[in-house]
Amino acid sequence: MLKYILFSFTSFIYILFSYFINADVSISVDAPKQINAGEDFTMSVTITKGDIERFARFYQDLPIGCTATEGESQNAIFTFKDQQAKFIWMPGSLPAKETFTITYTIHVDETVSGNIIIPGQFVYIKNNERINIDIEPVEILVLNPNGENVIVQNINDTNQTYGLKSETVTTNREIQINGNVATITIKVEKPLMKDNFAKIEEVLPGNLQAIVDNDGGSLFSFNNHTVKFLWMNIPQGNELVVAYKVMKDDASDITMNDLKGITGSFSFLDGSETKNFAINTEGSDNTNLSDNLISENTNNANQQHNDSNPTKNIISDQLGVHYSVQICALMKKYRPPSFFNNRYYKIKDKIHIEEHQGWKKYTIGNFSVYKNARDYRTKIWNTTPVKDAFVAAYNKEKRITVQEALMIANQQWYQ
Repeated sequence: MLKYILFSFTSFIYILFSYFINADVSISVDAPKQINAGEDFTMSVTITKGDIERFARFYQDLPIGCTATEGESQNAIFTFKDQQAKFIWMPGSLPAKETFTITYTIHVDETVSGNIIIPGQFVYIKNNERINIDIEPVEILVLNPNGENVIVQNINDTNQTYGLKSETVTTNREIQINGNVATITIKVEKPLMKDNFAKIEEVLPGNLQAIVDNDGGSLFSFNNHTVKFLWMNIPQGNELVVAYKVMKDDASDITMNDLKGITGSFSFLDGSETKNFAINTEGSDNTNLSDNLISENTNNANQQHNDSNPTKNIISDQLGVHYSVQICALMKKYRPPSFFNNRYYKIKDKIHIEEHQGWKKYTIGNFSVYKNARDYRTKIWNTTPVKDAFVAAYNKEKRITVQEALMIANQQWYQ
């Protein structure tokens, strides 16, 4: 009997102790109850951290059709990737005050309608133990005048489906060679689709570079040897046509043998299911390619590369981990680099533009050491009106988080 009483008392003490471990940590989230489609709103998160001093992380999962940009991060590293907005505090970077507030801006696409649900979690380390606190999901009503024709593509929504049959989609790749430039045209015959997210993706051999020729109303990007055309809402009509131009790294003449390694696919969201269709060049053996698909022309064409093309990948020739300073991100508008070189912005550096997660992102500088990029970011803060510049990290051609870069390069983080 005494043994049972001692066991019960010990269990009670453990439960009580477990409660007080989390009792000094609390999270509250503030967001509007309803918004209009196509508008931005601020997500405000107040964290009472108690005596947490080491690693901590807060994240929320956003529905498809929503994008996030950094607001007040309170020393955290902010990322938005795979529809997840994340704040990470490395050891020593948590604010000293017990209670603080972080914010970020969420843009809701003009095609979204109905209720969106945003769950989240706060994770921290205490007494060498990882502790997870689930955040009560935020529910927001999105008002849309065209709501009856609009689909909410929510990561929690598994009920919506269009039931398109695979035989109703056909794809084709056409290639035209002109000296040292090849123009590749992708044609997709499809049924009428209702506000579907869609993507065309082509993987190129490693010695080829690509620029857009016809974006077909998509967001174009070229990164890590991969060409992407991305639509949040695929254009109406039964045919989809896009095109891009490729050159070899050494600018020598292109032959069909240089292009034989290209692989591609067309994919779209059918409700909650992603459907994929391979893109093939008819007659993949170039000795049997039909004349109407492939033609080699000895006339040279002028390839113009200027400020009017915002989609050129500018990091494709970099190797290993490196850093840049991002000064701006635009989704619907485009500004040429010269826009930031005026008397107001006072940016004298060469400005690069890349497509990333649906945004046109403007960066400056190329640093192999994080601290140098951090120092240059601070200089931009102090000498220009751009007060929200931050460090972006890359591994070879792929954008990664700063903490990933620091781990890969074995470098130290500086606040």
